[in-house]
Amino acid sequence: MRAFLLLLVAFDALAADRPPPEKLIAEMLPRLDSAAGCPASKSLWCLAKPMWEKGTASDLPAAGVVPGITIGLEQKKPDKELLETPVDFSAFAVKGGKGLITDVPPESAAEKRTLATAVGAVAKALKQGGPLTLPPALARYLASLPAGATHPLSRTAAEWRMSGKAEAWIRRGPAGGWIVVEIPGEGPPGIFVSIYHNDWIEPSRR
Repeated sequence: MRAFLLLLVAFDALAADRPPPEKLIAEMLPRLDSAAGCPASKSLWCLAKPMWEKGTASDLPAAGVVPGITIGLEQKKPDKELLETPVDFSAFAVKGGKGLITDVPPESAAEKRTLATAVGAVAKALKQGGPLTLPPALARYLASLPAGATHPLSRTAAEWRMSGKAEAWIRRGPAGGWIVVEIPGEGPPGIFVSIYHNDWIEPSRR
């Protein structure tokens, strides 16, 4: 019993160390904006703050997936170190009112090179607009992801929300594309910021 009570105290202390999600988002997005040198910079991350502030809970498709990129921002890091975190290729999939947000980890050196190229292609398409072309094998893999969408999506006046391994806030930018902010329940306090392309890939029919 004593060990159980100590564990509860530890969990309470960890929870107390975490700021409310809305407060954390309000702090970290301006810090990302500053770290990226916005508005003078051409960094993709200069899209994040305005997309969030002007984003809406636009309609989601019945099923589909959009590719994007994700960066983790740890609250306790100084601003100058925020962008030192690696950027990951990721995907946001939906089907039947449920969602899935996942990274795409490489399983070989060749896949690592493919994903690095895909990160660059996504960033370019998001900054310049226009269509996004992905390697066929990667596009086929992405098309399989809606089948794994299992986390219920709920719509609010401002955004969509989804609970999974992290709490996710989802908004569509005013000029297209989607921004997702995730608040993990474990690890150091911080957020994950993802920006996704506007064009949905239809799910695999296999």
